[in-house]
Amino acid sequence: MKKLNDEQRKLIEDNYSLIKYFYGRKFKNLIDYDTYLGIAHVAICKAAYTYDSSKSKFTSYFFLKLKTDIFRYFRSINSEVRRVHLDAISLESTLNGYDDENMVLENILPDKVDVVASAMEYVYWKTIIDSQSEVKQKIIKLRLEGYEQKEIGQMIGMTQQGVYGHLSRFKRAMGY
Repeated sequence: MKKLNDEQRKLIEDNYSLIKYFYGRKFKNLIDYDTYLGIAHVAICKAAYTYDSSKSKFTSYFFLKLKTDIFRYFRSINSEVRRVHLDAISLESTLNGYDDENMVLENILPDKVDVVASAMEYVYWKTIIDSQSEVKQKIIKLRLEGYEQKEIGQMIGMTQQGVYGHLSRFKRAMGY
């Protein structure tokens, strides 16, 4: 990409808050913030570089560039997933190194009922956690990842007692 001139840099500076605004309004449930930020920084530079003020407002133009780049990102991820699926094997295939007919994937993998029950439990807990405040969600997710209350407090700028209070109220509400 060519270097931006002063006018284009000013356009980026004046509209930089759009990056956070669009994430909160349009893309929050679609993509994580760090990935989004990388895509958005490139998109705002592309938009500023190719923007023509006689055709549209910068906000609209940037949003279209951003949306296009995000969808392009997901397409590239999906193409990698599709390539992996080309190597898929059948549930009836015998495991490598075994001649026994009982050593097939179908006999080793969990029963369909177990998978459905696990999926339903996951959806149940995700719904409950998603209904909590943003701070409480962060605390719960960090605790589930194995962080101690003191570490969580340091990460999010809260006292250990504050973290303990959030977790206690959540547990009490859940009946634990």
